[in-house]
Amino acid sequence: MGRTLLVSHRLPFSVAIKEQQYTLESSVGGLATGLMPLLQDNNLWLGWNGTSKKLTDGMDDEIRTDFQDQGCIPIDFPEEDHQPFLTEMCNGIIWPLYHYQIGNLPLQFSGWEEYVRINKKVADTIAEAARPGDMVWIHDYHFQLLPQMLRDLNLE
Repeated sequence: MGRTLLVSHRLPFSVAIKEQQYTLESSVGGLATGLMPLLQDNNLWLGWNGTSKKLTDGMDDEIRTDFQDQGCIPIDFPEEDHQPFLTEMCNGIIWPLYHYQIGNLPLQFSGWEEYVRINKKVADTIAEAARPGDMVWIHDYHFQLLPQMLRDLNLE
């Protein structure tokens, strides 16, 4: 049996940076709390690394290694894509649609191109990490394009 690749917007850990030093802090919330035991069984959790700050190459490599030691694959989302993806598309359009808040929708919206780019970046990261027999579990509305993108990549 393969691994479970859990995909969510946020990882169960976030990067906190103070004075050029970083720490990984446990994320607060039901998803991280409820699914942390999955990481103890050689599964992987893929998602945003929790910071849009520019990191030095050395710090970026260290953070990536620390996440991987915790069973996570952090994905960098450039601020110019992440902000419209999250604020305008996910929280501004999709969340209100799914929570019966249609009156809160803007008359015009933006962020679609960034939403597609971030979903594609996540699909490519999954394709690099996946092995035959792995199951991909996509959590929440942030990545609604992933199922078709993964099918298009013909992953086994």
